Amino acid sequence: MKKITQVAITDSYKPINVSYIKVGDTLEFDCYVQRFKDFVIIISAGTLISEQDVKLLKNTDSHYVKSTEHEKYLKLVARDEDELIVENVVIDCDEIASGYFEQKDNVEENAKVIYFSIAEVMKKFFDAGADINQECIDELIRAYILSLKKDASVFHATLDILCRKNRHEFHCTNVMVLSLGLANHLQYSILQMKLLGKAALLHDIGKRDIDSTLYEKRGKLRSSEYEYIKTHSFSSYSMAQEMKINDTSILDAILHHHEYLDGTGYPDGLKGQRISNFTQIITVCDIFDAMTSERSFHDKKNAFETLKVMKKEYKEKLSSKYIEHLIKLFSKTYS
Repeated sequence: MKKITQVAITDSYKPINVSYIKVGDTLEFDCYVQRFKDFVIIISAGTLISEQDVKLLKNTDSHYVKSTEHEKYLKLVARDEDELIVENVVIDCDEIASGYFEQKDNVEENAKVIYFSIAEVMKKFFDAGADINQECIDELIRAYILSLKKDASVFHATLDILCRKNRHEFHCTNVMVLSLGLANHLQYSILQMKLLGKAALLHDIGKRDIDSTLYEKRGKLRSSEYEYIKTHSFSSYSMAQEMKINDTSILDAILHHHEYLDGTGYPDGLKGQRISNFTQIITVCDIFDAMTSERSFHDKKNAFETLKVMKKEYKEKLSSKYIEHLIKLFSKTYS
């Protein structure tokens, strides 16, 4: 085992996911673990990662990097996620039949195929303007729900491969995964989860027609720009109607996923219990994914740090019940 060197706490430290560190990597940053109030180096920058190093990381908890070196860690994450995206784990919609995934024994591998297959459908919609194959996404959502019901650890497996790229297809898929994980934790029925999953997946489809540069603009948006971006919720609702979706719970959640409990949201300024449970769940998961995903104007945040911030800063706007349940879900998942 490598010698663990103690260091003085002179900088702030950020938590990291060491699963991105692979055998053969040359570490560009010092990797720390927390020992009581101290942070100590467990693997030094410049180390050529061996199998023993990976084993050491797996057998220790709570890994950190100095905030001044966090960008180096993000480069490692970006590389790993780019490799994930191009992996051949996508199944063509024409190959999917009801019961296809039930014939497969590896539920974790199923979750991976389902996630990237859904993301691929959404990518074709956002990038190429292709129609969303509803039979395909309905079957994929159903298969993911059944996997969750069969083995709740599927949620953990899916979290490990969630892509944090700032792209609409992954954001929509992530919000669906988070919403279904939370719904399963709350013991929603399969039928309820099917409706919620579809609403979560389609909640942002109206962003296809919004100038993407506005989402990455540095600094405060002009009033006219913000009003323009706000139109995406109604556009998403209209597109869902054009897709012949007529379930009111789905349409309501899509239209109102930016409504806040204090009435300051849009497009209708709904307040309190006028906002459905589906909508409140999707709103919480939408904000959580946005805050933990890559953006040009802020760093990624650790899941628990983000939930803590949401609980404090969105106290009057978001359901504390669903934030608390998301905290419990993550605590259970990573225990």
